[in-house]
Amino acid sequence: MVILKTLAIVFILAAMRAVTARIRIDQMVAFSWRYLAPAAFAAAGGDHLLFQGVHAMSLKLGAMLPEVLRHLFKKPATVPYPFQKLQVPKRYRGSPVMDPPLWHRLPDVRPGLPV
Repeated sequence: MVILKTLAIVFILAAMRAVTARIRIDQMVAFSWRYLAPAAFAAAGGDHLLFQGVHAMSLKLGAMLPEVLRHLFKKPATVPYPFQKLQVPKRYRGSPVMDPPLWHRLPDVRPGLPV
């Protein structure tokens, strides 16, 4: 069932691309996120309700809710870059230089050379 839905979405996107000659990729992505993704989530939820029942779905949602709320109020792991710059250490002198790879330090053991 999921494969059929995926193929339907791919077909819709391909048909839109074939029919409308001047649609930009950002418009296609906006359409996908605005209309097709919610429709896919609603269809998946409908299938779940149809096959699993309301009780099973409410149990799963009840189990997920504390986890979602915990991550919602957690300190973000990233920095909003354009608005908040990273603090560069005072001893920073450019890009870090890595040690040469290990194969530079191995002895040369090509055939024909004395060992």
